[in-house]
Parts: sequence; structure tokens; C-alpha cells
Amino acid sequence: MVTSGGGFTYGQLGMSHHATEDLSVLRALPGVSVVAPCDAFESYHALKAIAANPGVAYFRIEKQTPLDTSDLSVPFELGKARRLREGRDVSLICIGGITLQAMEAARMLAKRGIEARVVSMHTLKPLDAEEIVSAMNETGGIVTLEENTVLGGLGSAVAEVIAETGKPVAFRRMGIQDIYSSIVGAQDYLLKHNNLDARAVCVTASELIGRG
Repeated sequence: MVTSGGGFTYGQLGMSHHATEDLSVLRALPGVSVVAPCDAFESYHALKAIAANPGVAYFRIEKQTPLDTSDLSVPFELGKARRLREGRDVSLICIGGITLQAMEAARMLAKRGIEARVVSMHTLKPLDAEEIVSAMNETGGIVTLEENTVLGGLGSAVAEVIAETGKPVAFRRMGIQDIYSSIVGAQDYLLKHNNLDARAVCVTASELIGRG
């Protein structure tokens, strides 16, 4: 299943065109892989991997994303997260085009002396639990970022992994709250309105590790 227009891609067309719960719904279906790439590079390789992989998959893309991770020398593998930026102060784990906001937030944090790890968790299911545990053990906290409800999506999946380790970790979920957004506007405007832009990520990450 290939869907175009994830998150607030078509935000100017109103609530009926906001796809902000699909990741949660599809993740709950048995035997369905859930993939949402962050840019054209991941989209190309993800589609090839899905086509070669037996079974049912949900492939969520956006109309366009200005992010380009093709020059980072980080290969794509279905079910294996891509670490786009190294850092030991805090981890920003993201899915989809909103990863751009995390990358911008990481640059903002670096100016304040905070080094943020940015992880593209392009495959929500099957989830790369190993990368999440690495973030727990190697950084001061984890922030998840998704253009999807915080209920049942990436934030919930990461929280489940954290809970099952039994180890304490500073953690925050960033996503759409338990609402349907009644606001109409461009994607960037709606991200800012819902506190999901780079500035909001920067503030949340800073406060999480006590350096706000």
C-alpha cells in the first residue's frame, strides 16, 4: 500500500486531508510492515526493499521533502534505523519528512554546545530496538518526533522498548496530541502551530536534559 500525503502534507485542504493517525493504525495490524522515509534517498531504497520483501507493507510518503541524506554514506536497510548525525547529549528519533526539523534542531542545539544524535527510524515496523537501546545507553535522553498522533505511533513504539528494558531514561514524545487539527494552513505552519518545528524540538530536547 503506497500513500502520498502523510501528515500535514495537504494541510491547506483541511482536516479531511490530514493523515495524522495512519502510522498508529497500520502498526497495529498483524503482519504489516510500516515504512515512512525521510527523503528521496530513503524513498528510493525503501520501495525497492519493500517490493523484494514478501508480505504486506504500508509505505507512507509526502508530496516533497527538501531533506537530502544521500551524501551521508549511511546505507538503507529495511528494519534498520539510519543514524544521520552523531551526538551523545540527546537523541532525536524521527520518522518521515519531519526528520528535517530534527536536523535543523540539532544544528541549533550545537550552537548552544549540545550535541544531538539524529536517527531516522524510517521503518516503524519491524522496529530497530537495538538502535533505541543504544540511544538509551549512549545519550542523555530520547525525544521522538513524528507527524502523527503520539498515541500508538513512533513515540509509543519507542516507549515500549524503553519500558521493557527496565532502565530509567529521560524521554519525551513529540507529535500530534489526541485531537484532529481544525487549523488549515501550509505544512510548515501546521508544524509550528502544533509545536513540532525545529525551534520546539530544540526547546524540548534542551529541557529534557536539564540544559533549557
